[in-house]
Amino acid sequence: MKTSNWTTWLALVSLVGVSLVGCGEDALRPVREEARPTTPPEETTRYELRIRGVRARGYTAALVGIESLTATVEGRPIAVRLRANHINLADTEHAHLVGEFYLPEGASDVRLSVRLGAFGGFEHASGAGMIDARTGPLTVDTQVESLRRNGRATLLLDVEKSLTPEGRGRLLLPRTRLVY
Repeated sequence: MKTSNWTTWLALVSLVGVSLVGCGEDALRPVREEARPTTPPEETTRYELRIRGVRARGYTAALVGIESLTATVEGRPIAVRLRANHINLADTEHAHLVGEFYLPEGASDVRLSVRLGAFGGFEHASGAGMIDARTGPLTVDTQVESLRRNGRATLLLDVEKSLTPEGRGRLLLPRTRLVY
């Protein structure tokens, strides 16, 4: 078997493996003790954080894992609930629900931070391979007043600009924009 065929085969097997990891209900996914959702206090309002891929021409899959979601108000952590363990950024018609966060009364600003898994997989018209997603967290600061419009914030990730070819894979250098 040629080296290029072997690498393509390995990339496809990895892509399938990454996609199968997240198939099924949240109940089937083991939750680390420190990652268990916290119980929100009584005087809180629930909001959502979603991520949607945009400009993904040629991609049939761009799978990345979700490691964690954190939220802080005035530097103090607030209650969150992680709702996804992977997302497909090539699905540009769907804003994936990453998690929920619970803002206390009187909060005016919130900082949201999503840590992606280290590796993912892609399938593109030009081939398939691994995504190196070892970047820092995706962090956004937003005002609660903006969140109140729809009860959520959506992080748009430009797939074409964010997935930079590196060898036979792609390096994720996130280019994002926040909408409500």
